[in-house]
Amino acid sequence: INGDGILATNANGVVISRNTVTETTGPGAIEVLNTNSATIGGVTLVDGNTITNSNNDGVRLQNSSNITVQNNSIDGTGRVGIWGGNVNTANILGNTVNHDNLGGYGSIHGGSNWTVSGNDVDNGDYGIYLNNVGGALNLVHDNEVDNVTQDGIRIVNTSGLTVSLNDIGTHGGNVGGNGIFVDPSNVAQLFDNNILNVGGNGIWSLNNDDANIYHNSITGAG
Repeated sequence: INGDGILATNANGVVISRNTVTETTGPGAIEVLNTNSATIGGVTLVDGNTITNSNNDGVRLQNSSNITVQNNSIDGTGRVGIWGGNVNTANILGNTVNHDNLGGYGSIHGGSNWTVSGNDVDNGDYGIYLNNVGGALNLVHDNEVDNVTQDGIRIVNTSGLTVSLNDIGTHGGNVGGNGIFVDPSNVAQLFDNNILNVGGNGIWSLNNDDANIYHNSITGAG
């Protein structure tokens, strides 16, 4: 397909579910732009979309709000599994992402109030990457990340941050960089994460005032 598989622009309330999208060359296999309230996938596994062999992003979100991406399967993207730019209030839940060149799970830039929970990431560059995300609550919770060449979870300039109950490198896959890297995200809460066999530090908190780091399990760092 010379373009996106599915492109929704100014499509408030759109639901995109139960589609199979493969071999696309546009910015995203499924792309949502300038939209308030959209669901990609759904609350049950059967509602999810299946995306394979996208030249760029699997799911791409931009200049939108109140977005849910749930129970999708994304395999083999040329860039990022799930990418968000300037998206306010997003829930990224229960997705499976494999074999992505620049971001196993997702790269998120700008916007506010993201919840990234229950996702399974295997094979990529960074596992989960949040950059310049504002708001009172940004939650990275209960994800599995394995076989990434850089950091399992990397978070930069993000407010209201909680990183908890994530399994990083614990399901038979190594992590080339740090297990969790945070810089700077003041008053960050990092707890109950399980980190195994990472090439860098288990957890690296850089320039973070008043961070709370507790009840984490780290084995085999460096």
